[in-house]
Amino acid sequence: MICLDHQLIYAAQRFVTGANVHDVSGMIYRYELAVQLHNTSECQTEYKSASEADLRKFVRTMQQGLFLPSCGVGEAVSNVPEKETPCRISCARKDGLSRISIEARKHARELRELLRELEQQSQLLDTAIAAILQGEKVSR
Repeated sequence: MICLDHQLIYAAQRFVTGANVHDVSGMIYRYELAVQLHNTSECQTEYKSASEADLRKFVRTMQQGLFLPSCGVGEAVSNVPEKETPCRISCARKDGLSRISIEARKHARELRELLRELEQQSQLLDTAIAAILQGEKVSR
């Protein structure tokens, strides 16, 4: 008799997102069904662990941080060589995040400058509107 690995199922459920909910649920269902079929089969055939292996691979991939949210379920970074280690991938991600962070700071500075210009123009318009309401001529 084969027992379900509830810790494996729980670990897989922790990585469910809106993008992969159907795929992960399907992997869990296939795993549970394979165990159930093995346990209820009269001939007690050899347990096929392919569905369990797929689920374990998915969980291991997610735990190692090799999964990109934009990829499909279980797709590790496809352009990373086989010999690449999680540490190197993490470093590559950190470099990418550093570049993104620098770009975000640059855009934030540009937005602050734009906001200052808009506030100055708003003050000029307020002054002009007040002058018009008082009947004065507005100089540019």
